[in-house]
Amino acid sequence: MAMTADTLGNWYANWSWLHADWTRLPHPVGMLPITLFGLFVLVSALPPARALTTPRPVPVG
Repeated sequence: MAMTADTLGNWYANWSWLHADWTRLPHPVGMLPITLFGLFVLVSALPPARALTTPRPVPVG
């Protein structure tokens, strides 16, 4: 949750800067690493979240 808020906050704060010149996006220091890391955290958090929220079958017998 915190990484999502951080990534969205960075995009919000830098939107006018990126909107003026979108070619700054792929620079090695800037929004690209933050965005890629945010996506990595989100994608890697989905399997554990799914495993923790899926109910376990009740053993019979």
